[in-house]
Amino acid sequence: MDEFSQIFNTFSEQDKINFKKFLDSPFFNEDKKLCEIYELYLNGKSTGDIVKLKKLVSFADRFLAEIKFEKNLYLKNKLIIQESISRKLKDKTEFYLNLNEDIASEENDENEDNLFRKYETYSNYWLHLLSQNKNYLGYDFNVLALEYLITFSIVESVKLAMNIIGSELRFEEAPKTTFGKYYLKELNMDSLVNFLRENNSPNSFLVDIYNKIFKSILFLRSKEYFISLKETIEANFDRMEKSVKENVLTNTYNICLFRSKFDRTFYKKELFAINKLLIKAGLYNEEKKAYMSLAMFTSTLRNAIWNKELNWAEDFIRDCIKYLEPEMRSNMQVYSNAYMSIAKKDFKSALDYLSKVEMNFRPLEYQVRLQTINCYYELSEYAKVKEKLAEFSKFLDIKEKEYYFGVNSYVNYINTINKILDMKTGKKVFDESVFSDLKSRDDIANKEWLLSKLDEIKNGT
Repeated sequence: MDEFSQIFNTFSEQDKINFKKFLDSPFFNEDKKLCEIYELYLNGKSTGDIVKLKKLVSFADRFLAEIKFEKNLYLKNKLIIQESISRKLKDKTEFYLNLNEDIASEENDENEDNLFRKYETYSNYWLHLLSQNKNYLGYDFNVLALEYLITFSIVESVKLAMNIIGSELRFEEAPKTTFGKYYLKELNMDSLVNFLRENNSPNSFLVDIYNKIFKSILFLRSKEYFISLKETIEANFDRMEKSVKENVLTNTYNICLFRSKFDRTFYKKELFAINKLLIKAGLYNEEKKAYMSLAMFTSTLRNAIWNKELNWAEDFIRDCIKYLEPEMRSNMQVYSNAYMSIAKKDFKSALDYLSKVEMNFRPLEYQVRLQTINCYYELSEYAKVKEKLAEFSKFLDIKEKEYYFGVNSYVNYINTINKILDMKTGKKVFDESVFSDLKSRDDIANKEWLLSKLDEIKNGT
């Protein structure tokens, strides 16, 4: 069966009549010979002209597009919008954008087709705005336009990726030409902040913008979006007000924590960089009782040590412990001394400090016990390691009943170090599967240290 016959056999009787009208129209077809060939075909006679028959196939394809065009009001409006943008027909563009927005909004079902319609509609809206104003984030920029851009062009594109791809592991395959990427690279924060200030909304709206960006890039595996966001923050950091800095940096920090399981080395460095920016922002002030949280203090210290910035860590302890609430300072000084001793491989001093830490902050209950076990292991006091592991297990049994988040990672730590201890003491031979299993998992506390101990056993060091 030839190609035209395949198409023709799908035609209804009305389609056959309409296709003849289509060929008869001088606007669509100036080659009257095609009308004759179509008549011959209808009468079952051979056309004898292969070239003309191929051309008839091309017109049949165009006819199918016309059918789709007539049936789909959204598609018709979309094409008018795109052409209106290119011709700078502002009023016509906005009229059809509003029509398509209504069409996309009428359907509450969040299926793939409707999400794509929303994404296209607001992407076209953004193109329309760009065509009017090159300095689109200057004083005359429309707040509504910014809301369209953030709320729909970015966030909806991520929803689209999630629905179409359906797997977190493939989020990076989201639509490549997202306007989120374009926006982050082109953001003129200076103009935007001035504009918002003049409109009496310097803080809340700016924070809302960033929050929507965070929401949209949180699950995208590609580093490109995160790097663009961070570069934007750093370039405009001094222009932001304190409350904005705190919100932006805290959210960026949380993104790093969430995504560190995908690329731990890269995001641990980023976490430390954000720690330093938080201190630089001047958010903490003893006189005004604007205190640093214990969680931020301990994470900053650990990130500095992880990145081998020991001199910076010592300066941080000395200069920043005053930012903690007064009743916390002496205890956190002891805790900090313990961490610094571990970093310097002075495990006996570390154990002495760890024994003096008061467990008045929930994460300390876990970290002090974990680091105590590590220190005894480093000192080859394996009987003590076993004793402390048993105590830690009993403690975790109680915490599991309280449903405390994160307990499972410490349970996995205990199970893994027990296996390592058996290999270290010669009870069992080195098991490569333990090594590969540990490398592939993210739900284990102190993973890097455990890997280093397995590596030592493997290499006989």
